[in-house]
Amino acid sequence: MRDYPEIVRQHLISEGLSNVFRGTEKPSNAYIPDDSIFVAQYGGFQPQSEFGSTEQIHQISIQVLVRSNPGEEDTVQTTANDVYDALRNASPTGTMVIQPNSPPLRLSIDDSDRYKFSINCTVSAQE
Repeated sequence: MRDYPEIVRQHLISEGLSNVFRGTEKPSNAYIPDDSIFVAQYGGFQPQSEFGSTEQIHQISIQVLVRSNPGEEDTVQTTANDVYDALRNASPTGTMVIQPNSPPLRLSIDDSDRYKFSINCTVSAQE
């Protein structure tokens, strides 16, 4: 099975977004800036086969978390919208389609005054 979070991460980078990391949110430190994007896989449905076909359709749940610099709500909202636009009906491999489940959702403000938005997606891929 392919590394779907990595494919989504590479797609976001190809769309001009920066500070895009694979995996769940990490604390900011010298290697991870505050304003970052995190792409993580959270399960999905069992693969299904079309009748008479050896190929399977996989549906995977992906969460993209967008985090701001401290106090920069407007900037992170714009970045979250850019991520949403980059993912909507994207097909980075030709046999894979990304579909956000909803527009960006504002999650919270953390103890470091960083705003967070989430874009939950379903990735459908044929293998």
